[in-house]
Amino acid sequence: MDEPARMGRAWTYLTRFVCVTSFAEGKRAAAVEGMYAGQTAGESGRFAVFYWNMIERHCRSPPIMNILPGMLLKAKIGEMFVDIQAIRRIVADSDNIVFFGGAGTSTESGIPDFRSAGGLYNTEIGGFSPEEMLSRDFFLRHTPLFYQFYLKHMIYKDVRPNAAHRALAELERQGKLKAVITQNIDGLHQMAGSKEVLELHGSVHRNYCMKCGKFFNLDYILAFENSVPTCDRCEGIVKPDVVLYQEPLDHEIMRKARDYIARADVLIVAGTSLSVYPAAGLVQYYNGNNMILINQSPTPYDGAAHFVLRESIGKVMQSLI
Repeated sequence: MDEPARMGRAWTYLTRFVCVTSFAEGKRAAAVEGMYAGQTAGESGRFAVFYWNMIERHCRSPPIMNILPGMLLKAKIGEMFVDIQAIRRIVADSDNIVFFGGAGTSTESGIPDFRSAGGLYNTEIGGFSPEEMLSRDFFLRHTPLFYQFYLKHMIYKDVRPNAAHRALAELERQGKLKAVITQNIDGLHQMAGSKEVLELHGSVHRNYCMKCGKFFNLDYILAFENSVPTCDRCEGIVKPDVVLYQEPLDHEIMRKARDYIARADVLIVAGTSLSVYPAAGLVQYYNGNNMILINQSPTPYDGAAHFVLRESIGKVMQSLI
């Protein structure tokens, strides 16, 4: 078999492997572990030959995953592989990490995302799209309908932080993580113990009277059940302190987010489609060489990232602490 044919066969094995497995925990051979150091697509050919040799030598019968290192993560399917050990070394050597996350960070806690195939934004409710119902105009004109939708689809009071939230809190405790920048409104980062959390889109746990400005917690809103919450001081309408469509993001929070990202050594971007602006544009302020992107589907910034992982955010983050 000539080398091109050999390479083609190797890629066949590798792409099939990527499609059926993620972490092969507990099933890696010591002889293989530590030998793989691939980080870029440009080196993919060398590692294809390497794994072809390992398959021929050690795996003439299935299962293939028994001889592959368990710490190998899948990245761009059919294009490149990423050694989680390399990312772990980067994280271990840095004390200036910033995390930028979206809805996918909380899906492992049981909160559905917005833009995936089964996400909230791919449904229509009562003839209105979710984007329309979550707009400022809709809130002002149809406040009862807004709250019916909001309480049913945006509030998940009983959810708890997942492995990703806990790992980020631990990295902050170790002095390595400087800030969590989140598009989420669920408050799970703070519940997990994170201190420096920039909530770009606000929080369901904060609500304020549009007339006098008094703030209320989530329990106060929930007590009204299907009616519009009103202030106990002036009877004004209480609005969730979340950023609706047609509303600007907080300028000070955005400034701090830009500063954190611009100064970061390592930027971890996870669970976001990077398609909602201006938040998505924050990644453009990163000046470093270690941008790690973790998302199940492609994003417009995959090409700018130094590592792209199609894996569970919780598994990846847990492996970094």
